[in-house]
Amino acid sequence: MIFLICIKKYMVYNSKHICSYQFYDSKFKDFIPTKLTVKEEVDECEDSADLIYKSDMLQVFNMTEYDDTIIQQEIISLFETLKTNEKMVECMKKLAHRFVTEELEFGMMLLFSYDTFFLMHLCIGDIIEKGDVEEDNINLLIKLIN
Repeated sequence: MIFLICIKKYMVYNSKHICSYQFYDSKFKDFIPTKLTVKEEVDECEDSADLIYKSDMLQVFNMTEYDDTIIQQEIISLFETLKTNEKMVECMKKLAHRFVTEELEFGMMLLFSYDTFFLMHLCIGDIIEKGDVEEDNINLLIKLIN
């Protein structure tokens, strides 16, 4: 007798991680959700922000060293989930159009860039944890993209 077992692929994405790089770059001050506002002043330092962004990326993918293959696989897996969300698709399209393309996958990759990752991460967390994006988070992401 043969038993077939279906195993759901569990994402390695850490939706519970709180990104912090955006607190070190003043260009994001108007896009930080009020629930994440820090009470103390943080010295602005773009070099630190970039290092923290890289660290945040590693932490959301539960990695200690950068591995492009794992990150690409995870983004593809996330894309399969996010492409069914109309507002996330809108964000992907807007970013892709900046580079004169309509490829949603390309727009998805751009959402992981320094300028949008901290809000994208919140939206992914919403979808993983709650099944849909919180209005405040998606509206901030759309505002940032525009």
